Amino acid sequence: MTIESKFVVFEGGEAAGKTTHLHALRRWFIARDIECIATREPGGIEEAEYIRDALLFGENSHTFLPKTRLLLFLASRVEHVEKVIRPALQQGKWVLCDRFVDSTKIYQGIGEKIGVELVESLHTLLFQDLVPNITFFIDVPVKTALKRAQNRRSQRRDYYETLQESFHNTIREGFLVLFNSGSKFKSRSKGSPAVRNVYKIDGMQSKKAVTDRICNIMKDFVV
Repeated sequence: MTIESKFVVFEGGEAAGKTTHLHALRRWFIARDIECIATREPGGIEEAEYIRDALLFGENSHTFLPKTRLLLFLASRVEHVEKVIRPALQQGKWVLCDRFVDSTKIYQGIGEKIGVELVESLHTLLFQDLVPNITFFIDVPVKTALKRAQNRRSQRRDYYETLQESFHNTIREGFLVLFNSGSKFKSRSKGSPAVRNVYKIDGMQSKKAVTDRICNIMKDFVV
């Protein structure tokens, strides 16, 4: 079996099931003795988790200006990329990540009205050509997603879960537009691969159906 390590990212709105299905895919890799790591953004390493806590759960998380929030997300990503993601890829491991640059484009670029072009320019400046090889966009209607979030109230509500439904509608619409061209789309970032593999997954299916769909797709990349 010939395997080339790749960078796999799970994207979507709040409570779409990204984390659940990321870990299901991790178990799929482990069962096949394929080295991989599971990580998340913001976070993934102690320094970045510190920034995550301030951004999402800090006492002043609601008072950050949008550009400040963007720069903190990027600071977290520098720590994560340089200390976790790049080393793992260089070691031949698959990297499975809960969110990456596309979330920044949508949440900060569109949702917080900073502009997608600025986000892309900063990402290219800091991370050059690092973008996911494979992206799973798990799509769930906003009302359903927010209800799911309410049902898991044993967890702390993060900053974004406290925002209005209209904000989450904007986020979902942004993802749908970004990934509208189907299973492949051209990246607009300079230096990025010309084509990325993106798969829109119906998150309203059962957990098993979603996991099976993702794992079946991955079979095309593990030859």
